[in-house]
Amino acid sequence: MIVALSPYLLTTREPAAMVALLLADQVVTVVPSPEGVATPQSVGGAAGRVSQYLELLETWAWSMPLWHAGVIGADYLGEDAIADIRQVRREIDQDDRFAPLRPLMHAALDAADDVYLRRFAGDLLKGGPDPALTVPVAAGIDRFAGRLGLVVARSEPASIVAKQEAAMLKPVARFAVPTIVQSGGQRLVAAREDLHEPLEDLREAIHEEGEAAIRRSAGALADAFEAIAGDLTRVIDPDEPRTIVGMASVTIGELPVEAVQRSSTQAAGRMLGRAASSGPEGDGGIVRTMIVRRIGARTMR
Repeated sequence: MIVALSPYLLTTREPAAMVALLLADQVVTVVPSPEGVATPQSVGGAAGRVSQYLELLETWAWSMPLWHAGVIGADYLGEDAIADIRQVRREIDQDDRFAPLRPLMHAALDAADDVYLRRFAGDLLKGGPDPALTVPVAAGIDRFAGRLGLVVARSEPASIVAKQEAAMLKPVARFAVPTIVQSGGQRLVAAREDLHEPLEDLREAIHEEGEAAIRRSAGALADAFEAIAGDLTRVIDPDEPRTIVGMASVTIGELPVEAVQRSSTQAAGRMLGRAASSGPEGDGGIVRTMIVRRIGARTMR
């Protein structure tokens, strides 16, 4: 199971990110990076010039063991979501169905290197107040995942726009799983290794989309997780972030691949006092989605 994850969720360590980092074979996210092939030299140079970019890299430092272990990556099969994100941004300008979104857009995604990095990294650090970035990023990740058959991780809907998206969901299965709510990246790597077999069983059940099998596998994972929780959460280094474990509710389903544009357009239309177009709804594509809600947590020492 390959999961596409918004960099906003990774930055804030939302429950959707933490569950994805435990359950998925691999997590693919979007990495703001200098144009061309990103190298340690080009990334280091950008971090030296753009303070927001350096701060973002420092914020992501906890996850480095997961990158080194191949759990998190910026591409899948040699493709990343940046082209899809920029295509969504162009469609907002060109497709009249999305006209109410245009006053909220600006050219951050097509700006010169340092301007793009400053705006994108800065918005990630602030949790996403800029719709000119959040809408194309979310919609582009959905399109990327829909093209390649990935599962998109989403947080429990809180905003009006997210609730409108969730209303379009065609549920397939609901289940509860244990999760690491907070930890360093190495603890997540260790948990994945210790729980390899029950995780593989759950991934296979999710792929087959049989709810009864998914719930059985999730129950077996919970039992195995409980058996290692003491070792997993034991304090070894007092300077390491304390490990918090808990449970999460996961809903697996299918969304229209244009759910983000459609719900965002409706919200923008209401805000601007303009009706959204009732034109065609796109190509009818779907994206597999998992919506995650935390339902409990405990700290262990």
